[in-house]
Amino acid sequence: MAIPNFTKLNLSSICIGMDVAQADVDQVISFLKRQHQVKFLWKTFGTHNVITVIICNKGEEGQCISNFRDILEKMRVKTLGFDVSVSFTWEKTDFSPY
Repeated sequence: MAIPNFTKLNLSSICIGMDVAQADVDQVISFLKRQHQVKFLWKTFGTHNVITVIICNKGEEGQCISNFRDILEKMRVKTLGFDVSVSFTWEKTDFSPY
């Protein structure tokens, strides 16, 4: 799969790792699956039980994160942890032997 250069497209990538109450995981996953800005979504078993990558317009990262938190609050989802990485780089990695 080709990974676009988000900088040239004037977009930012936001990775959000959440530790939500176990009772809320399926509700959060279901909600995220319906969002057009969500490009990747994982249900995990480590520090975070839900991880997602959201794409938004450059300069709107803070508002996007704030909106996301507001929606979780309105859904009455209890977040035990919420970590964010904004505008990380994407590179194709060559796994061929040396």
